[in-house]
Amino acid sequence: MTFFKVMSIGYFEKEDILHLVISDEPEANSVELGPNVTAELNEKGELIGKPPERI
Repeated sequence: MTFFKVMSIGYFEKEDILHLVISDEPEANSVELGPNVTAELNEKGELIGKPPERI
């Protein structure tokens, strides 16, 4: 199992959305992991964040 240190967490109450930031690197790509789950990736293809999604 891989663990990541979360730099920041944002919660958008009105939309019931959670956003996790793992790195402040610029986003180069994103991948849909499943319904309502998307991952932000850097230029190397490494996970840098989880953009807002419904929780």
